[in-house]
Amino acid sequence: MLLPRLPVTAFRGDLPEAGAAAALDLEEPRALLREDGEPAPADQPPARRRVIMSSCVDSGMEKGGSRPEQRLCLQPGISRDMKNGTAITEFILLGFPGIQGLQVPVFTVIFLIYILTLAGNGLIIVLVWAEPRLQTPMYFFLCNLSFLEIWYTTTVIPKLLETFVVARTAICTPCCLLQSFFHFFLGTTEFFILTSMSFDRYLAICKPLRYPAIMTRNLCLQLALSSWAVGFAIVFCQTMLLIQLPFCGDNVINHFYCDVGPILKAACGDTGTLELLGLLATLLVIPGSLLFTMISYGSILSTILKIPSAPGRQKAFSTCASHLTWSLCFTEPSCSCT
Repeated sequence: MLLPRLPVTAFRGDLPEAGAAAALDLEEPRALLREDGEPAPADQPPARRRVIMSSCVDSGMEKGGSRPEQRLCLQPGISRDMKNGTAITEFILLGFPGIQGLQVPVFTVIFLIYILTLAGNGLIIVLVWAEPRLQTPMYFFLCNLSFLEIWYTTTVIPKLLETFVVARTAICTPCCLLQSFFHFFLGTTEFFILTSMSFDRYLAICKPLRYPAIMTRNLCLQLALSSWAVGFAIVFCQTMLLIQLPFCGDNVINHFYCDVGPILKAACGDTGTLELLGLLATLLVIPGSLLFTMISYGSILSTILKIPSAPGRQKAFSTCASHLTWSLCFTEPSCSCT
């Protein structure tokens, strides 16, 4: 609700906190005629209307008078500027409000999973770089995935854990936008790295004699760097447009991290371009990555079935089973979220 376009003659009190109130005295336009139809004196003082700003919605009449009273609602984390209107300074993360009484066990489980995730991915990186026999293209991409997973979970999980121990989990607007950027940047990059791994497995199974000559160290570096660079560019362009929007809507996010959907709903400007770019990026990344992986594994499966011996088929399939499982587990929830 915006303030009426009337000149402000007095302001008493600062912006209200939750449950508090402040008052604005606004001038009404000076009446040209009196109630009896006669012209009003030129020196007649203008009428005043009081606008009360509080944390609840109410309207009615002032006690003992006939001047209208209007109440403006302000949520915590919302500031009001007389020139620029309402501006959101922070977002509220609800987390999982439906698990009242289970915060401690859920917090413990998620915290342990988070620690195991950091330790397991860190151990993979150390082992691959310490053992020369593991320094192959497949394990090189696996190190990229492990490094990415460490930061991907760290982007979200600490704030999620805070929702279990703090009654009101607030995150400043710049921090919320930064969390959203890293969440989607790392997620997009993971799709491209999984696609690079499927290409590596295709060459290893379908082109075994040419595999060492094609999948060189330089090509591995180029594929990995391209995955990170393209993922960064796709999300960075959208984030640059997002941070230029004013935010004056609902600052409550019914999630445990700053998802882009509630952020766009809180924006006051035109979000049509951002929504179109987001749709195009989603169609490019998720279905494109999944299609490339399916084509690669279709060729791999056809090649494996042509191997005459059962041990040979089993050995060939075991080299790519883990990657296929990871790709399906990661792609399925991503597709369901879109």
